[in-house]
Formats: sequence, C-alpha cells, structure tokens
Amino acid sequence: MFKNALQRLIGSREPVKTYDLLRLQAKSYRLLKNEIDTYLKAYKISALDWMVLGLLHKTHEGLKFGDIAIELGVEPPFVTELVNGLEKRKYIAIKESLVDKRSKIVKLTNKAIKIISDVEKNLQSKLKSINKNILS
Repeated sequence: MFKNALQRLIGSREPVKTYDLLRLQAKSYRLLKNEIDTYLKAYKISALDWMVLGLLHKTHEGLKFGDIAIELGVEPPFVTELVNGLEKRKYIAIKESLVDKRSKIVKLTNKAIKIISDVEKNLQSKLKSINKNILS
C-alpha cells in the first residue's frame, strides 16, 4: 500500500514533495501506533509504559527518575506520572538508592519480567505482519 504510493512519488517526473513524504510517514506511524496500542491494552500499558519497561529491562540495577527522563526525552514530572501508574499495576518497584538516600531507583518486578519476553516476542511477530502490509 505505502510502497506503491512511495514508488509513484519516486517514479514521477516531478520532484518528490516533502509534504507527500510526511503524509506517508504520518499514515504509517498511525497504523503502527494503533496496532501497538491495541496489543498493549491487554496488559493495561501504553506505548510509553512499554518504553519505560524496556529501559528498565536493559539494566539489572534499575534507573533513577532523571535517567528515565533523559532516555525518553521528557520532563522528570512526567516520568513520575508514568512510574506511579506502573507501580500501581505492580510492574515496577521504587527503592531507595544505596549510594544516595535522597535518590530513588526504579526496578522491574517479577510480574513485569515474566511478561516482557512474551510481549516482545508477540509484538515482533505482529510488527512483521504490519510491515508486510505497509511495504506491499
């Protein structure tokens, strides 16, 4: 679907217009986002929640709120909101830093660890299917 539209743009004798590229990019983004959001809804998490869980999954020692904010490119108060929601759903735990008692460390719970590999595997499979539709 998008591949054909892109090929028409590229194959045209007219120069490719940036607004046409942005339109195609926006359509593909919405398609991917809707599919991911629908899948993650079964776990009561958003795409942003999934990103936080993914960041924490990469580190065994956990992350500070500020480090999560930097990685996501958001303000620390927004991270507090995300973390509080994930904590309520028992996906993460907040602990005091052993190094600095004023600092809090965010870590995954066993519940989160158990679902991460399943969600990742199933989402990867789903995205392969979606990409085939985008590129056909």
